[in-house]
Amino acid sequence: METSELKARFFALLREDVEFRYAVAGLLGLEEILRRLDRNEAELLRLREDFNKMREDFNRKAEEDSKRFAAIEAEIARLREDMNAGFKRHDEEFTKVWGEIAKLREDMNAGFRRHDEELAKLREDMMAGFKRYDEELARL
Repeated sequence: METSELKARFFALLREDVEFRYAVAGLLGLEEILRRLDRNEAELLRLREDFNKMREDFNRKAEEDSKRFAAIEAEIARLREDMNAGFKRHDEEFTKVWGEIAKLREDMNAGFRRHDEELAKLREDMMAGFKRYDEELARL
């Protein structure tokens, strides 16, 4: 039998004889290849499940972080409001204090004016007394 006839017969057997086809595939290692493909497919499914679990964990963690950040931002906003309210209270207190200082200054200046006026009157009275005394002395 020639090589070309042998090849033709071999290919015909592969097409027509299932048992022969599987025997040849086994000899060629196709069964091992199929088993490896099955193992690889199972591993790929396991990896996909792991990936999906990690994605779920990541999404849950991201949601928790978002909630925590929102709470922190809300706390910062509350603290800012408290701080601004404190500044407003201090500004109001400073305004009161400066108003009181201005009033004290006015009272003090009014007191100095009264004091100056009283001193001027005392000086006038004293000068008038000296004048009367001089006049009395001159008559004597």
